[in-house]
Amino acid sequence: MLAPANTLPTTLDEAHQLIVRQQERIAELEKQAARVTMLEQQVETLQKQLEELIAKLGSSSRNSSKPPSTDSPEQRAARPKRKGSGRPQGGQPGHPRHERALYPPGQVTRTEQYFPESTCACGGAVAIDWDNPYRHQVTDIAPPPPPEVTEHQFYQGVCQSCGTKHHSQWPDWVPSGQMGAGVIAWIVVLAGQFRLSMRQTQLLLWEVWQVRFSTGAISKAQGKAIPWMGSLYRQVGEHVRGQAVCHADETRHYRGTDTYWLWALADTTVTYFMTHYSRGKAAADALLGSFTGYLVTDHFREPLKT
Repeated sequence: MLAPANTLPTTLDEAHQLIVRQQERIAELEKQAARVTMLEQQVETLQKQLEELIAKLGSSSRNSSKPPSTDSPEQRAARPKRKGSGRPQGGQPGHPRHERALYPPGQVTRTEQYFPESTCACGGAVAIDWDNPYRHQVTDIAPPPPPEVTEHQFYQGVCQSCGTKHHSQWPDWVPSGQMGAGVIAWIVVLAGQFRLSMRQTQLLLWEVWQVRFSTGAISKAQGKAIPWMGSLYRQVGEHVRGQAVCHADETRHYRGTDTYWLWALADTTVTYFMTHYSRGKAAADALLGSFTGYLVTDHFREPLKT
């Protein structure tokens, strides 16, 4: 028989039972305390998140570094309205007119002329002012012409006396490949300037000019243009190196699995690029060449020593 809870045990067995009950109660209270601590931590975390959300909702381009484009519609509506100047919209009196210049007559493809009625309602004849027509020009793009296909036929012959075979010579100006200079130039522009892929370039050539080439041929065409532009490329380098102030920098440049460095030397108008296997002194010397001006980098600016 267990002793009442408010009385002390009178026997050793009752004391043992009381100790066991107290230990069980302590363990239960410890579990409850751990749960309370965990809930308090969760509440604290949620409270911080709530405060952050409230701060974000209340922040705008007017009270933080957020750009105006991130403002909500409500925040945009709450922006103070700029006080009007009181002047009417559009160009003000005395403001120079900005109109699209008309093409000169020599560049006009076709001219359509329209005349008023030859007789006035009063019965009089209408005299045309031939010197001051109102000129309205409409520019359009005509469908591209069909591709220019040149077939080069090379003949051979046999000497009727000795039987020696004679072959026609291949002129230097005849391309060895299937593309002319115009096609190669367009491929270089589409891939380089407009960043089109091989497939996109292939599709555009077909859709616009009705010429079809494999992606492999398009890729090889870009390589053919390299020696053509070599002279211009060197002229750009010489021009930049001759400036009084230039900016230089480099970044990683990947070719397949190989890592190179893309260097840049630029003035205010032209940028000269160079790909090198290194980012060390040898690459910098190759980039700068005979440059003796002021070089601006991301660390310092000082005159180069000659």
